[in-house]
Amino acid sequence: MDLFPSVIFRDETSQGERRARALLEKIGASEGAFAIHSLNLPDHEYKRLSEADFVVVDSRGVLVLEVKGGTVKCENGEWQFENGRGQARPKSEGPHQQAESAIQAVRKMLQKSGARYQPSVFGWAVVLPFTPWKDEHPEIPSELMIDEADCADAISFTAAIDQAFAYWKERSIESGRTIYPIDVDDYRSTLLPSFQYAPAPARCAEAILADVVRLSKHQCQIVEGFDGNQRLLIEAGAGTGKTVLANAAATKFAGEGFRTGFIIGAPLLAAQLASELPDVHVLSSEGLSDIPDDAFDVLVVDEGQELVNPPGLQAIDRILKGGIESGRWKWFMDADNQSMKNEVDPDCRARLKSHAFYWSPPHNVRSTREIVGLVKEALGADIGISEIDGRGVRPLVQVLESDDQALKWAVDFVARKIHDGVSPKDVVVLSAPSSFERVRAAMEWLPASELVVVSGPEQLDAMKSRAVISDPETFRGLERAWTVVVCNEEFTRLRNGESYLYVAMTRSNAGLAIALGPPGRDWLYSFYARQTRQ
Repeated sequence: MDLFPSVIFRDETSQGERRARALLEKIGASEGAFAIHSLNLPDHEYKRLSEADFVVVDSRGVLVLEVKGGTVKCENGEWQFENGRGQARPKSEGPHQQAESAIQAVRKMLQKSGARYQPSVFGWAVVLPFTPWKDEHPEIPSELMIDEADCADAISFTAAIDQAFAYWKERSIESGRTIYPIDVDDYRSTLLPSFQYAPAPARCAEAILADVVRLSKHQCQIVEGFDGNQRLLIEAGAGTGKTVLANAAATKFAGEGFRTGFIIGAPLLAAQLASELPDVHVLSSEGLSDIPDDAFDVLVVDEGQELVNPPGLQAIDRILKGGIESGRWKWFMDADNQSMKNEVDPDCRARLKSHAFYWSPPHNVRSTREIVGLVKEALGADIGISEIDGRGVRPLVQVLESDDQALKWAVDFVARKIHDGVSPKDVVVLSAPSSFERVRAAMEWLPASELVVVSGPEQLDAMKSRAVISDPETFRGLERAWTVVVCNEEFTRLRNGESYLYVAMTRSNAGLAIALGPPGRDWLYSFYARQTRQ
């Protein structure tokens, strides 16, 4: 039997309802039959808001199921329902009365929603998935009590549902009604209407950004608890807040009077933070040779995977008072996925870990659940657990028949978002550097005042108020609400191309769109195939 919704959305759904749901999915039913789990009932007779646990719609009629997953007790007219945690809820009405009131609310819903006619067989049953029901109750016919034995398997459950339908059919006949099969499709469109109202993209991004800020503050609070450790190594995937944490650490140390060096493996990010942190000596990982010995009391290293090699650690030993072994440092890196220039040396990595407290943040604080899921599925990269709701915005992977069509689709996607209210400064288009001119020509409808090609720190000021065309290596460490990736043949041929794609896919807070030409499609599918083999 079809069941709607197709998945359980609420963690608090009881085990009883989960068991009933599993049985409903397996039972035999007439063609087109379906069941609705947790149907909201706005026109309940005496409750401001109520719901039916399950509404079963079959050609035979409509059946409301009231599910009780724990102990059911009735004493002196007072009913008690105890859940799996031992919490009891006394009620003046029994499960049969709750089901009957739900039936009337469903009837009103059908009347208001324009169903062509009311079913002649319309009733309820009580489901006790884990509880035996042995004694007869004067108010509840035994045919309508579906207990533990009836829920043993799909066969016994089907028989119990059939029995409940038969009971209500007989009652209908006794009351003089004409029995006829109902139009299941009519009821489906009435109880499950289809519509779509798309949320405004800009508002979605604002809400997602609020989550990012909140969760990033929580990450900082966790790292503050590690202050007693002179050396801290934080290793995690893109979007887990490493740059935010590194920024906070550098600011804190400088404020306490330490000579603080902030080394960043991404030049554009280094230039941006240098303008924001006047009391911190910010430099890229490529400029360490110009720094004098013992220049810093504290070092904070971001995008540190580029320095996990013998020359890199030798440079740190030289410029940090006390060096790797006894100096004060905080090191942030994504060694498994984001090394674009230098390979991570296993012995150097082991050395860092041997001298530091090690922590791997479990949560992604930049990207939505949907983006995190796509990155893991496509590339096998663990970038943490996201608690950020995408607000209906899902990542798009579009396969086109040519690279030219892929570019056109990507540019049209940007145009639609800007038309729908997204600010150009919230958009970045990432491609291979050799594709910049073609991407800019395709976006000729955006004037220079609203779009800039970014290849290095010299465009830093311009990019703050404009849409950006860049490549993943240059844009590493930065983020935008909306990221569009043009994955053409030139992109697939980049050195460390998989790292390029990983970085590109993890720059977005809200919306991610990937346009694939045929070479990009084959390239990305090879990653999918590799994950399947593993």
